Amino acid sequence: MKTEPKLPLLLFYASRQIGGGEAYFINLGLAAIRSGRRCIVVDYSGGYVISRIPGAELIVYDDESGADFTGSCIAFMPIGGATFLGDKLRLNPNAKVLLVSIHQNHALELGVWGWLLRRLSPALAGFIWPIIEPCRFRVVRRFFQEICRLKGLAYCAPFQRDFDEEYLGCTLHAQVVPIPLPGKLASPAEVIGQGRAIVWVSRFAKEKAAIIEEVIAGLKSARAKHKLILIGEGPEYQRIKRVAAEAGLEFEMPGVVAGNDLVCYLRQHALLCVGVGTAAAEMAAAGLPTLVAGLPGAYAGRYAWFHQSRPGDTIVTSANCHASLTLSEALKELESMNRRQVVAAACADAAISRHDIDASWKQLSGSLEESQLEARQVISLLRMKQQPFSFIRKLKHKLRKSASSVAA
Repeated sequence: MKTEPKLPLLLFYASRQIGGGEAYFINLGLAAIRSGRRCIVVDYSGGYVISRIPGAELIVYDDESGADFTGSCIAFMPIGGATFLGDKLRLNPNAKVLLVSIHQNHALELGVWGWLLRRLSPALAGFIWPIIEPCRFRVVRRFFQEICRLKGLAYCAPFQRDFDEEYLGCTLHAQVVPIPLPGKLASPAEVIGQGRAIVWVSRFAKEKAAIIEEVIAGLKSARAKHKLILIGEGPEYQRIKRVAAEAGLEFEMPGVVAGNDLVCYLRQHALLCVGVGTAAAEMAAAGLPTLVAGLPGAYAGRYAWFHQSRPGDTIVTSANCHASLTLSEALKELESMNRRQVVAAACADAAISRHDIDASWKQLSGSLEESQLEARQVISLLRMKQQPFSFIRKLKHKLRKSASSVAA
């Protein structure tokens, strides 16, 4: 009996940087190719995502003209990317879509709200926002409810779904597909090192900077004698460097350490790893004691061992706050080598069981097959007739047309 060919997977993640969100898509693209499915990536020419998925095909995305793919496919994209459907990313109307939440989305900017506010002065935007927000909230709430009804939404962590549910005031029936980690994970008993440093790994983005500053403050208050190693790059690099220097800590910022070199580096230098998101899962998988941090303000100065967080959670939330501890308490616990080995093994076991790349792909591909959300439905949900001030969209197109005429 002839089997029906698998539809190609289209990944939309045009990015000029690398972080946890990009890694999520990269790893799932690798798993899709390994399963025998054609993988097409919509990305900038020479972009970060396509360059890390050997065997994937590239559709070049341009900020002005966007990109097209009219063939039959199943499409997987961040929920923020949904705003480009029908505007910059043009798909086959019947393409089956699964939107994934990889960041907090309750401030999702649909349609042209973001386009408008970014072009206004802060004072004027602050004046207009209280008028716009109730309208935007109703659109966002309806959008989330509808894509959940059509089984077109997934989350990479349960705490993100919790935040969206709290903001929207309703239950979101969307499953969690945890962050996938590629490669074979080593036995922690074989790799546990003798390092004495506290290591943080992430892109130094705005949303991470405040969390890193809390780590610095925690080490300062604990009067810890350990070196702090901050691995990564990003727009907040200099700010973080300045905060660490002002705290009087011994610290090192070696920049980006990637791939197998990062695993080796961690095992050589780290006594304790601290992080959030994909980095936390990767550090735990390397067989090292790993703490997940909390969001600034909500759980200030509180951390949880990776294995004591909920499956899929890579940040301290109310669900694991009962098992939380301070940096000082974590360091004291690791003074015993036996205890350190137990914690490292538990963290690695949790990473293996929760973040296996093949299991994540199997779950994702099942969700893609079950999704009833089509590209044309996403476009319909985002049409400006569902939002007031439709003249903004017309204004935007007129300005673009005028700018193109001038350039010509």
